[in-house]
Amino acid sequence: MVIEKFIFINYGLLIILISMSLYTDWKTNKIKNVIVYPFMVVGLILNLVVGGWIGGLQSFYGIGIPIVLLLIFYIVGAMGAGDLKLFAAIGALMGKDFVLKTMVVSFISGGFIALGLMIIRKNGRQRLKYLINYICMTIISGKINGYTQIKKDRDGKFPFAVAIFTGVMIMIFLKPL
Repeated sequence: MVIEKFIFINYGLLIILISMSLYTDWKTNKIKNVIVYPFMVVGLILNLVVGGWIGGLQSFYGIGIPIVLLLIFYIVGAMGAGDLKLFAAIGALMGKDFVLKTMVVSFISGGFIALGLMIIRKNGRQRLKYLINYICMTIISGKINGYTQIKKDRDGKFPFAVAIFTGVMIMIFLKPL
């Protein structure tokens, strides 16, 4: 929970963060550290100054929770490090409750985006076979390999910042000011 008195500053910074991240992910398939790290620092400092230790803890948990919960997705290659750090920066600005809800909404949005892309690309059967093959190879080998290789498997990917942007915007409009 961020301090209500200064919530418009947090929302403004959040919109700048998510817009910059969406742009760079769309253009380069990367969310740059030079974008997310300053927002993490500013979010932590702002919430610490405005909300005291409670605000600082909310911000700190907002950074840590996405990293802990999403690390496995990064390890298996289902999510980029930039996406994980973007969630951490969102958590630094908005606190743990907002980032947890945003993560859920973003993954649901991502599912709808992926489904839409499979319908448009007409490759749903191919993607399902890819998933089943990946699970079988992981079980047989006992090793966790990357789920996708960006150069080899471009058909199965889209910039996840689109889903995160969608999740943030939905959360902004659902959360009363």
